[in-house]
Amino acid sequence: MKIKNINGNPASQTTCKCGSWLKHWQNYGGGRRPAFCIVCDPDCLEKANVGAHVQKPNDDKWYIAPLCVMHAADSEAVLNIATTWPLVIADKTITCESNKLATHL
Repeated sequence: MKIKNINGNPASQTTCKCGSWLKHWQNYGGGRRPAFCIVCDPDCLEKANVGAHVQKPNDDKWYIAPLCVMHAADSEAVLNIATTWPLVIADKTITCESNKLATHL
């Protein structure tokens, strides 16, 4: 699956009740954090230690994906990710601000 990094975040999206966006990903559908960045083709062997804001092609919704620091910092990059790891909706109003669990998207 292809995703695109979002270049910067509005101030309202920079904080989350979960404590970090990676924890948000874990809490709302991601589950166990992957050991490695989910970017593939070629596979990235760096640690997945950032919850990055991304979008799917032709989709205006924002999602969180567990990426390494290098891929998360690559603004506007189009990345191919492993489909074994879900994207989790980043919209706090339907996740951590509402205390509802998001489904795998």
